[in-house]
Amino acid sequence: MGIFDFVKKGVQEMLIQRPDAQKDLIVFKHPENTIPNYAQLTVDADEAAVFFRDGAVIGTLRTAGAGQRHTLSSQNIPFLGRLVDQVTGGNIFLTDLFFVTMRPIYDQNFGGELGSLEDPMLGEMVTPRIYGKFAFQITDPQKFILNYVGVRAPSGNEQVLAWVKQSFMTTVKTVVGQVMVNEQKSMLQLMPLQNQLARTFEQYAPDLENIGVKILQVSDFNLNLSDDDEETLKAAQAEIGAAKRAARVAQIGIA
Repeated sequence: MGIFDFVKKGVQEMLIQRPDAQKDLIVFKHPENTIPNYAQLTVDADEAAVFFRDGAVIGTLRTAGAGQRHTLSSQNIPFLGRLVDQVTGGNIFLTDLFFVTMRPIYDQNFGGELGSLEDPMLGEMVTPRIYGKFAFQITDPQKFILNYVGVRAPSGNEQVLAWVKQSFMTTVKTVVGQVMVNEQKSMLQLMPLQNQLARTFEQYAPDLENIGVKILQVSDFNLNLSDDDEETLKAAQAEIGAAKRAARVAQIGIA
């Protein structure tokens, strides 16, 4: 390798940032896990740089401007001291470095079955289905990396979005069950309340909060049942209604 090639390669190693071609990725992993001391790391305003090692998040760097260059040294960024490779005399940091997009991500379609769910008012097992769109934002990049990425390097957005959507579906199932219990409503009574449910999902999404994600908006939301499940609930509702009427008649007769 000639002198020019060595210097050129050294400069490239000292300047670390997300490549322009990867700006649309929700998570981008820096390809090298060895970073020279005093390397220059550029973090854009809409992302966070998360340092991960040995199954733990070590620290995160953000910027308040259009893009800020950080000098990677344990003197001015103390948490980097936990990443120093002593074998190299402290000249190298050993870390998995992830760039996490923190701008809102819109128009994500979701849909499918929620799995079996007991209607607490009617006592029948049904399989609700939901469809719609949602927007989300990563608000805690450390939780996001720790709970999803780990040491993996996503090859694109598809698997990340699939994971977020699955977490959202789990949240919907949890919230639907809680609303039925807390408001004493059957699934039949919930189905017309689409807008109210959508706002509830936006305000309360425990499974997503646990992974550092916030739901910003739910739109075009639809909760429905198969014809068989709907008939099952209607039959149970009619049976309960008939039993209540019989009980009232018996009570009047006794009186």
